[in-house]
Amino acid sequence: MTDQDDQSPLAPPSQHQARDLTRTIAESLAEIVPGGGIVTGLLREVVPSKTDQSREDWESAITERSNQHGERLDRHEDVLAPSETITGLPAQLLVRLAQECPDGLSMQDYDLDALSALFPDEDRQSIKDAVSDLKALGLLKSWDFIGGWRIALAEDTYEQVDPQVMGWDTKADAVEIARLMLAENTGHAPELHEKTGWSKRRFNPAFRLLLPLFPEGRIRQVIQPDYPSLGVVLADDDRAKLRRLVAKAGGAR
Repeated sequence: MTDQDDQSPLAPPSQHQARDLTRTIAESLAEIVPGGGIVTGLLREVVPSKTDQSREDWESAITERSNQHGERLDRHEDVLAPSETITGLPAQLLVRLAQECPDGLSMQDYDLDALSALFPDEDRQSIKDAVSDLKALGLLKSWDFIGGWRIALAEDTYEQVDPQVMGWDTKADAVEIARLMLAENTGHAPELHEKTGWSKRRFNPAFRLLLPLFPEGRIRQVIQPDYPSLGVVLADDDRAKLRRLVAKAGGAR
């Protein structure tokens, strides 16, 4: 179908009340299916409510037009939220680094010799290529110097890989910490950590996700080795942000 055909309106068939009733029921069902509202919106845009005459031609035209809409939505999604499938040695490397990380602070670093020791059956060039692939995806951070480099997991990597590798959801964990902060009226990281009962490896990435909600002046900058920050000072507007976060996640109480 040409671009001109794609923009031209589709001529509606003549009225058929029984089909209209079926359509109404279908639209009602679509509204309660996740994502169904989009489908219903497309139907209302390009399909008249009265359809009977030339039914086969009409449905053929609708199928083609709907496919074009779907392709466009897919292209928009790829631009706004690109996804990657990681396989082979890069995937093995990413999993190993996530599992080896002791505290979720992105400071467990490795040079080429250390990575070669983790993967003794792989040649050094293959390991370097895997590192480059993960760096290009933003999953690793690196410290480069003459004659070598050291790499570590990027801070944002935990929330992307932990649901698959470690079995917990960092974003959901952040909501649980926010709920604790409200319930206990504290932003003290060691206290929150103790109340969760989690390892530092699980707690720290989730706690770090909450820090951008707070002004820099209310984030404690004490140098210490255990947490992304020693904690935050809670003010009324911070509590409001936390309440909205919990409510948005469907966990308002």
